[in-house]
Amino acid sequence: MRHCQRRRDHTPADGRDPERRRDLRGGLRQRDDGVGLDPEWRRRLRDRCHHRRRVSLVGTIGDPANLRGLVLVGLDVGAIRATAVAIDETGAVQASASAEYPADGKASGGLERDASDWWRASQRALAEVAARAGGEVVGIGLTGQTAGAVFMDARGNVVRPAIVGGDRRALRQSVAITERVGRDRLLEITGNAVASDGLASTLLWVRDVEPVQFRHTRRVLAPKDYVRLMLTGEAVTDVTDASGTTLLDLRRRIWSGEILDALEIPPAWLPDVQESAAISGGLRPSMAGELGLPAR
Repeated sequence: MRHCQRRRDHTPADGRDPERRRDLRGGLRQRDDGVGLDPEWRRRLRDRCHHRRRVSLVGTIGDPANLRGLVLVGLDVGAIRATAVAIDETGAVQASASAEYPADGKASGGLERDASDWWRASQRALAEVAARAGGEVVGIGLTGQTAGAVFMDARGNVVRPAIVGGDRRALRQSVAITERVGRDRLLEITGNAVASDGLASTLLWVRDVEPVQFRHTRRVLAPKDYVRLMLTGEAVTDVTDASGTTLLDLRRRIWSGEILDALEIPPAWLPDVQESAAISGGLRPSMAGELGLPAR
């Protein structure tokens, strides 16, 4: 089974100025009288939406006629539940299922979760949808909460509870990152200011507060990418999630060596970065059997 991430991507691929790209994307702009949308921007927005519909049906999955009788599944590793939805070649929903996580754990004012909560809920949702889909499942698309970090050792074991998006314990580290790299330089490279619950800040917080766990760390993944690893054995993320880490070179679409060096973060700890619609791996045979899905 092919497995891909399917996320709307808002990162520049061609090196053009981010502000200019926002204009070209049909951003809202007021008329000179301050009321409503400028007609030119309304046209651009309409054309862009039409292009998106065409690409989503033809450019990505090919001629829908070739998928007759086949099923695609989307899995959302959300904030409070995992949800799987199966659709046929026309986009009609064939089955859906959700599984909620236990309540978030709180530690010293932070937000944490057992990473296995995401995985177990995803398993339940996928297995239920596979049983009810009514066709051969040929691909899984992943989406999910963007902030959050799962810390793993060299053997693939989780070394501490996952830190969940919204955790603000790394505020001091986010300020330190801005001071070390420079606000203007960060914006130039990443397109974003530093978030206290972003991956860069979280990594530095664990290094400062939990040095033992940090020394054992060899890989760090976002929640949905941890689920991807369990499904496929591949450590991969997409440019959309990576763009919120304060570690991605937005124009080159790779991890920023300059920022990683400045923060002394080993690049080998980070997953490979792929485009949001790329096929990131195949379903492991053991997982296929467990979930009732074909291995591809």
